[in-house]
Amino acid sequence: MIDERIAQANKRLKAARVGVSIERRGGTLWLRGTLPPKPGSGKTEPFRQKHALGVKASPAGLQHAEGQARLMGAELQLGKFDWSNWLETQPQVETGTVGDWIANYEQD
Repeated sequence: MIDERIAQANKRLKAARVGVSIERRGGTLWLRGTLPPKPGSGKTEPFRQKHALGVKASPAGLQHAEGQARLMGAELQLGKFDWSNWLETQPQVETGTVGDWIANYEQD
């Protein structure tokens, strides 16, 4: 049933010339399209990639995925695609000794 809904969503995306499609991998939904290389990948030209959305393959997840596919497609078409909007960033971890942390705290 969900695969039929994904196929219908992909038909709508294709008709709108979005350039991004939805696929199910296991129980989650992914976007697929020709995207610029991720930062640090060493590649220079756009290539076909998948991007995990982190949503379940459900009707609600599919509705979210279709909206994200349209957003990603619009960013690509406008030349405004930026991986920083699509990748989760890891929090910066302070390094150093406790004495360094205290000195930084006192300075702040």
